[in-house]
Amino acid sequence: MVTDPTPPRPGPGAKAVRGPDGRYTSARLKTHGKFATGYGRIEARLKLPRGQGIWPAFWMLGDNIDQVPWPACGEIDIVELIGHEPGTLYGTLHGRAIRPSTA
Repeated sequence: MVTDPTPPRPGPGAKAVRGPDGRYTSARLKTHGKFATGYGRIEARLKLPRGQGIWPAFWMLGDNIDQVPWPACGEIDIVELIGHEPGTLYGTLHGRAIRPSTA
């Protein structure tokens, strides 16, 4: 694998890796400080690899990660595929515990 010298958008936080055939094998698109949304729809088209020992994922962290540490900032794992479980896709929410009021 070779690292692509021209990263895909959105800029300095991005990293793309190409295989020997020149096709992309993975990418990291870091939008912190460039894009944030409170509501709406996020779409992606993913081709997830299979195999023992891999864990491909598409996830988002809370925009306040600089002020509030993980997991309190929130995290949405949109899709995760654990290599040794090829037939199961996971989606998970992480964050601080929300307890009902006892008052």
